Amino acid sequence: MIPNASFIGKETRETNQGMFSRFLKSESAAATIILAVLLLGLVFTMVSIVRLEYVPEWKCAAEQDHMYEIWNDFQELKIRIDMLSRLMESSSYPANDFSITVPFRMGKGDIPVFEPSRSDGKLEVNKERCVMIITLYNSTNEVMKFYNFSCGGITCYLQNKQYPDQFFRYENGALILSDGASSVMRQPPIFTIENETIDGSNSNSNSYTVNIRAVQLSGKADSVSSNTITPLELTGLSSNQVYDSSENENTNLKAFNLTIATKYPDAWISYLNETAKNAGLKYDTDYEIEKRDPDCVYFKFIHTDDKNLDRLCINESVIEAALRVGGSSLSSEDFGSQESGEGDDTSESEEDTSENENTMKLNQWYCFETVSGTNVDLSKLKDYDSKSNFLTQKSGKLSDYSSNNAFEHNLNNQLESTFGFNSFTEFESQPNSVTILMVYQCNLNSDPYMTFAGNKLDKTLQKGTGNNWYLYKQDISAASINDPSDLKFYLNIDKKGEGKKYINIDYLAVRPN
Repeated sequence: MIPNASFIGKETRETNQGMFSRFLKSESAAATIILAVLLLGLVFTMVSIVRLEYVPEWKCAAEQDHMYEIWNDFQELKIRIDMLSRLMESSSYPANDFSITVPFRMGKGDIPVFEPSRSDGKLEVNKERCVMIITLYNSTNEVMKFYNFSCGGITCYLQNKQYPDQFFRYENGALILSDGASSVMRQPPIFTIENETIDGSNSNSNSYTVNIRAVQLSGKADSVSSNTITPLELTGLSSNQVYDSSENENTNLKAFNLTIATKYPDAWISYLNETAKNAGLKYDTDYEIEKRDPDCVYFKFIHTDDKNLDRLCINESVIEAALRVGGSSLSSEDFGSQESGEGDDTSESEEDTSENENTMKLNQWYCFETVSGTNVDLSKLKDYDSKSNFLTQKSGKLSDYSSNNAFEHNLNNQLESTFGFNSFTEFESQPNSVTILMVYQCNLNSDPYMTFAGNKLDKTLQKGTGNNWYLYKQDISAASINDPSDLKFYLNIDKKGEGKKYINIDYLAVRPN
């Protein structure tokens, strides 16, 4: 018998059991880790599937809902402006200007947990040009009067992650939807053509009444980038009747044309064309409509023997639109915090510099800064032949004048434009007169219609031939000129159908004296 054999066997069994127990524990830990890894992999896989398959669709739907919300804000904007226009026409309008605030929900479209980022939006006021010119003609197709309205507008740009980007635009009473390439009018302005048959329904002569309301948004050009609610304040300044042919017993009004300078010509062309057709007008016979240059829409009501323009009524509403970000009197509880893309703090020295830059001095020539109507390149109207001393000459033919950078216009298309200023706010001192000067060459068979600062210019352009350059120069009394915004030059030359008719302009400027 081996001594202590039972003890050795017992110790061996205990050792084996300990090793086996540790092995089982280590195997259990490894299994737990593997299970955890598999579970995490499953979770990540499910999250990835959700993010790839479902989140884009949810994001697209959320951004689409946000687009509908912004569109509802623009509809509210139009309702408020229309309400202010009507209220200003009534006798109950308060003596002090009345203001209304419209909130725009700029940021949304987020998906909690999976996609918390919001769409970014940019709201602009009077950053894009919109100008409407209404020209009145008599029975011999001569210009009687014209009216120019700087309408301005409000634009919202949204940058989405999934849903296609779209632009919303309010201008001159219309709500427009655009994708950047094309545009459609969702809500129309106040432009109506009503047809009433004269002497009963069996008569072949029709009488038409046309109503046009111009909505001018005043206030400084401003913009804000935000992903929260942004307030826009509207203040009604004035609303009045500009023209009514029924109140003029001696009127010889027979036709009119409407020119709109806009970045959304497709929307305006479609709307004006549909309005004319619904009134029973025939294209090319009763009216013309076309897109001139990329950003100009031309509509003309044509005079015919069996059609009469019985009445034309033009109204104007002036509304001040201002972004109230940072300086708004509205509390943060109403609209939340704002993220402005424009700085609100301006030092005193910066304000002084800006004031000097915005002051127009006397006895200096200034080239125009803005133009409406036909697509005129203003840069070509700012230089001239430096060898010529025409600035001190009188109107007439210029000797030895040459130019390689003139604005050229073929009069197969009508030239109708209004030139003006937008950066000057005041004169150095009130001028006694203003001089307008233009260097040109032209081949015309009729006189153009021109006005400056509301005054009809009597002098006509020299109808030269060949390469001769001419100077047009005229002094106008400054009695009706209060600030530089009144310095507007209107030029209208009808299209010519016989031979080569043209006008080239090399230099165009004004001088307050």
